[in-house]
Amino acid sequence: MEILAEVKGLGIVKESIGDFSANIRELKGRIISPRDEAYARIATQGKENIGLRYGTRTSAGIEYTKGELPIFNLSSKLLNPELAKQAVRANRNGRYFSTETRTEYDESLKQAQENKGALVLPSRQNFQITPTKNSKVLEFALKDQAGAYWDLHKKVCGDVPITFHLVDENTVDSQPGVLLTELWFGGLDDGSYLNGYYGYCLYIDGRARGVFDSGKAGAKISKPKNTQEVRIYTPAQLSKYQKILQSVREGNLPASKLEKVA
Repeated sequence: MEILAEVKGLGIVKESIGDFSANIRELKGRIISPRDEAYARIATQGKENIGLRYGTRTSAGIEYTKGELPIFNLSSKLLNPELAKQAVRANRNGRYFSTETRTEYDESLKQAQENKGALVLPSRQNFQITPTKNSKVLEFALKDQAGAYWDLHKKVCGDVPITFHLVDENTVDSQPGVLLTELWFGGLDDGSYLNGYYGYCLYIDGRARGVFDSGKAGAKISKPKNTQEVRIYTPAQLSKYQKILQSVREGNLPASKLEKVA
């Protein structure tokens, strides 16, 4: 685990690399929120390797159930260490993690209706976010940092939308209960995309950042050590690997194909 920076007004930002269960354990459950990740990116402007090139797993999650619009929950159900282990195990077996009933979805739907940390998304398919289109989603995710982050995104990426990627609705409708995924916040160099279908690859060595109290003044900040190669996947690559995992699950490809993906 690396200490990336001490960000004024936020705290010390650390980064864990591993499967999602390991991320939770190493970061002591303090997975960074989309809002705090945006704040850190704005404050550091890429100087401390926060969010310029590489994205991060976040504390938010997407909940899907048959025939319904997905729900964006700022507090992912998968932050529960036991559920995180089950999700990682399911991913290793080439499938999404889902519950047996839709209880979790209905609980989050009530939260959304009461404006308490959950939002019903506008589509079951991928959609784009701009200052004038679906801006409510970015404001919900990034809160008070939404406007400033959009300015940073435009400065780095140009006047292009932020894409919100979702699990294919046919996949959702074939699952029992509630399909749970973790939200990945893509790096600026990769278009700041929001990945809501990231839940099938929680078993790979991925990045997750966390925020800790600053503690003693002048805490020593260690620079990232490139001692191992970490593969960060683009949406196109993830889509390709999703098809491989689906084929393994359906018996059309051998399980050994998963080793090549991993």
